[in-house]
Amino acid sequence: MLDYRINFITGSVVTIVVTLILGCLIFFRGRGGKTVRSYLLVMLAIAAWSFGLYMFIVSQPGDVALFWARISHIGASFVPVLYFHFMIKLINLENKYKRLTEVGYVFAAAFAVLNFTPYFIASVSNKLGMTYPDAGPLYPLFILYFVSYPVFAHFLSHRAHQELTTLGKKQVGYVTVAGILGFAGGGLVFFALYGINVPIIGPLALYMIAAANLFVAVATYTAQLMDVEVIKRRTLIFSLLYGASVGIFVALVFLGQRFLSTHFHMNQWVLPAIALFIITIFIRPLEHLLASVTDKVLYQRRYDYMVTLKNAAKGMTLITDTKKLLKIMAHFISREVRVTGCAVYIYNKAADSYIKEVARGFKDQEVIDRVNRDSSLVEWLAEKKEPLNYDNVLAWMQSERLFPQKLILKRTLEQIRVAMTKLGGSLCVPSFLRGEMIGFLVLGEKLSGDRYTTDDMSLLSTLSNNTAIALENARMYEELNERIAKLKRLYKEEHLLFLDAASAFSYAIDTKDNYSHTHSLKVADYCYATTKELEKLLPYVNFNEDFYDTLRIASLLHDVGKIGISDRILKKKGKLTGKEVEELRKHTEIGEMILNPIREIKDAFKLIRHHHENFDGTGYPDGLKGNDIPLVSRIIGVANAYDTMTSDRPHRKAVKKKVAIAELEEKTGLQFDPVVVEAFVKALEKGIKAAPSMDSRFPSVSLGTTRVNDKTSQ
Repeated sequence: MLDYRINFITGSVVTIVVTLILGCLIFFRGRGGKTVRSYLLVMLAIAAWSFGLYMFIVSQPGDVALFWARISHIGASFVPVLYFHFMIKLINLENKYKRLTEVGYVFAAAFAVLNFTPYFIASVSNKLGMTYPDAGPLYPLFILYFVSYPVFAHFLSHRAHQELTTLGKKQVGYVTVAGILGFAGGGLVFFALYGINVPIIGPLALYMIAAANLFVAVATYTAQLMDVEVIKRRTLIFSLLYGASVGIFVALVFLGQRFLSTHFHMNQWVLPAIALFIITIFIRPLEHLLASVTDKVLYQRRYDYMVTLKNAAKGMTLITDTKKLLKIMAHFISREVRVTGCAVYIYNKAADSYIKEVARGFKDQEVIDRVNRDSSLVEWLAEKKEPLNYDNVLAWMQSERLFPQKLILKRTLEQIRVAMTKLGGSLCVPSFLRGEMIGFLVLGEKLSGDRYTTDDMSLLSTLSNNTAIALENARMYEELNERIAKLKRLYKEEHLLFLDAASAFSYAIDTKDNYSHTHSLKVADYCYATTKELEKLLPYVNFNEDFYDTLRIASLLHDVGKIGISDRILKKKGKLTGKEVEELRKHTEIGEMILNPIREIKDAFKLIRHHHENFDGTGYPDGLKGNDIPLVSRIIGVANAYDTMTSDRPHRKAVKKKVAIAELEEKTGLQFDPVVVEAFVKALEKGIKAAPSMDSRFPSVSLGTTRVNDKTSQ
């Protein structure tokens, strides 16, 4: 069985050291922001809890141990609400749950006061081999409070997860893992309060709290938690390793001192004096050892240039959007090189300057948005055609041996230094295409604190020039798309103009015969409604936008050939003679001849020609049969017949609508396509409404709603 006492003592010391170091480090690096302050308070509460726990465990049962147990629980009382407050700040829900937070602070204060009564901590006794408090009757309420606030905080973060950015999701994920670890460790401490042994993990409870802080440390560096992104990896991990080493050493010294004083009655100050001597001798070697481990094992990055270039090339060749391409490049460099900031400046011909197109990082300063073409920095990059390192500029300025008595060059270097400072850059990498500098990259310092090597600059130059090629390809693709879109727009405008002309033409045809006024527009609306029903009956037919356009044109112009028919025949009140009927039937062929010069609607020629063909092959002008008759012509044939029957004509009166429908159904399979008639009748039953107008000057005639069983059908 693991020793609770030794592990709780060691774990509390490690937790105190790691918690205070991480809390203070993040607080000062984060410049005291609201979320950072909230996190620091959580860390201080945990440290106070751990310190009190350490003190009452090492004390003998009695008043001193009871005092420290109550001090410890003051810190523990504020941990849940402080953690809840920190979490809702992190996910921007502070205002919404302000009242609940205030209630939590009231609970924390109440439990802190109750600590000093036997209702909360009754006494202390020996449990699991160590001095530990005895729970009072109100302690279960404290456990409920301790659990409920963190659980609700994690519930809120889970619910807000979908609305967070990718970085926000990553931050909350790390903090959630840290919270689960930390409060699981705190929960295990409660089992010890009731003398319950949890095998293996029970004695390790406080190490879980320390481990939770490591997850926060990882989140701070990798996910820029609480906007603290300037912490260098080397500084952060070195501090954690150093703090953990010192904490473990102090804990071992204490345990050794207790063991020696108990079993050998050695003076309690002997071992601390020896420890001080050891620290004096080995503190510097320990620092060097940890720094060496940090640098050589954790942070010396070895680039696989071939893989890196291959991955970059894959990403760039697939992107045809210039903005997206530049963002991907900035993201790729930030991820691979690990820098505090990355910006891309591209030459803008209209402004005759290099404009900042995309930037990542640089939150510590306001970087300039444009660099003039005649600036010393741009001229240097364009002339040298190689990356420019800020450290090299400083070294050149300070070296009198390199540039003796060359004041002009020194003045240029000073201007370059100022420009790079305004850009926030430690390295500028030019990008060339066909010998012209189309832009340049600006990179901040490495997060590791290392300098840019020759290999770094070689890789970045290759990436920059590859990006220039990809950018040119993306621009050409965008220009091509713009031209295609322009041609489509012009085609659409011309098409709409033609539809206007077609509507005007159909209007002119109808006005020639007062009895058939608006006939073409009504037929067009009938055709549209029928086709909508046919979409359900004939799912295999492609009723696309072009089909509806052609249908609209053909239905509007189906009687255009009547322009070539004598008014005497069109307006004759009596029955037409056989010769006159033959003359009238020629309007389908005349219509085709009239429209033939208009190549815009060549698809509609045959449709207009065949709208009087019969399904059984007895129609005119060509005697087509069945499916040989174009579908549009069959639709127009049914709609035309129905409107003709239900309209007054010079030689007869309109029939009732039910009679017209019966006539259509009677001639189904003979004159009319059965499927088209079925769709037409269904459209009538649902009510015919005006089709969407494709033209502006001659809108469709609103037919209202026509139903077979309406009074209007009688």
